[in-house]
Amino acid sequence: MKSRAIKWVMCNEDDPVFTDKGYTVEIMDEAGGEFLGVTSNHEPESCLKIDKTDWGELKEAIDLAFKALK
Repeated sequence: MKSRAIKWVMCNEDDPVFTDKGYTVEIMDEAGGEFLGVTSNHEPESCLKIDKTDWGELKEAIDLAFKALK
């Protein structure tokens, strides 16, 4: 048996892990293969599900969107 990290909570260093200003990134599997779930701790019922095969193009679009922010 081995241990495997599957969930990471991202928050400011001074905030508790349950802060609503943070995000949770989690390896998920609903019997169709693994994918990532990204959830805002402010709205935990809303989860963005990202398949590994979609990540490259999605990341590229997100990077472009951030560059376009004013």
